[in-house]
Amino acid sequence: MLNNSQLYLWNDRTLYIGAVPHRTTLCLGGSSFLVFLDGTARLKFGNHSLTAQTFLVPVARTVEIDRHSGRVAVLALDSLGYEYHVLLETMRQSIDGVAWHSMTEKAVVQTFRTIARGNYGAKDIYYWMRSLTRPEEYFEKLDYRHDPRVEKAMTLIKIYGDTPMDIEDCAQQVGLSVEGLQALFEARVGLSMASFRAWRLLGDAVTFMAEGLNTEQAAIKAGFESEEQYFKVFVRHFGLHPRALAKYSPGVDIHVYKKPISSEEPKESLYSAPDFFVFG
Repeated sequence: MLNNSQLYLWNDRTLYIGAVPHRTTLCLGGSSFLVFLDGTARLKFGNHSLTAQTFLVPVARTVEIDRHSGRVAVLALDSLGYEYHVLLETMRQSIDGVAWHSMTEKAVVQTFRTIARGNYGAKDIYYWMRSLTRPEEYFEKLDYRHDPRVEKAMTLIKIYGDTPMDIEDCAQQVGLSVEGLQALFEARVGLSMASFRAWRLLGDAVTFMAEGLNTEQAAIKAGFESEEQYFKVFVRHFGLHPRALAKYSPGVDIHVYKKPISSEEPKESLYSAPDFFVFG
């Protein structure tokens, strides 16, 4: 059993590095990049069985980590879909939106091993993740555009915070009917607006627990109706109860950096270690 787990929480992505039980089922509220640090793993979805050390999974796709050993890094990507589509171009194989075997798998695995061994700040790791998910040579050629109405709806959901989401107000501000906004949002994001909000509240609840609140207090403060609702949403996304994960991977170091981070800041002021991401 490994206990050197790390969890990084930012405004628009999260990173977990540590142990997970065998046959863990994931159905994340954001597309995700999975990196197995200590050997290959087998991922199953539908009738497919894939073996590699790196996998790219679209939003809300249910996959099962069927076989693995050691640690895994799970990086939840941006909600607008840019990073998923960029990384898709860097993977060697894909089927039904799930991709595996990064073109630079060895270098990527080594990078996450370095992060797992180090004691780096959340801001530094944030920029390392951006260098991985948005390599310029792929991002500049990306033939993908998000819908600004969806982005505005996401912003409004974030503004509502722990208050109930007012779908009628949201639709009015976006300029669509309630039915039109809900259909557009789910078609472009892969989640209903309610599911997207619940996914965001999970991160808020964990942040509050890192600040010292107990589970019930954190769940209520984040915007869940109850601790039970928080547990239900957690299980739906991660396939196991948070208490089960805590027993399997105790002593998680949680790093939070929720402040807006400017992409215009000079890189030399942000990196405390070399840039390990090299794309060919």
